[in-house]
Amino acid sequence: MARLPVATRDMVPEKQRTDFDDLMKTTYQNEVPRYGPASVMIHVPKVHKIMNALNMYLRNDSSLPKKVQELAILLTARARDCAYVWNAHAASARAAGVPSALVDALRDRTALPALAAAMAFEAAGAREVDRVSFFPLK
Repeated sequence: MARLPVATRDMVPEKQRTDFDDLMKTTYQNEVPRYGPASVMIHVPKVHKIMNALNMYLRNDSSLPKKVQELAILLTARARDCAYVWNAHAASARAAGVPSALVDALRDRTALPALAAAMAFEAAGAREVDRVSFFPLK
């Protein structure tokens, strides 16, 4: 069961209804998202638009290769037990060149196979974020 009701235009702050309308037309083809992060963010359309812009920047304009981006997403999703993100990105990671053996090892929480330099760097970075985080990884 959802923790929040499905958003409607009348539920969002009045000053953000234009943003809600814009998201409905440009991003969601007039269908309010019912699942995943968007179903929460749509309740505050202004923030949702800002987060979409940040997401698009990180995904499309980052200097990191897609393979490293997808690995970072999988590492974080697995460490945080975020099934939604994991399921949304496991196939993308493989398509971007993350070895299936690595994806499977992350999923199964088994010993990791040897990593290429860029992937080893990213894994070390995820562990460092965990070390300094107020919300430590499991």
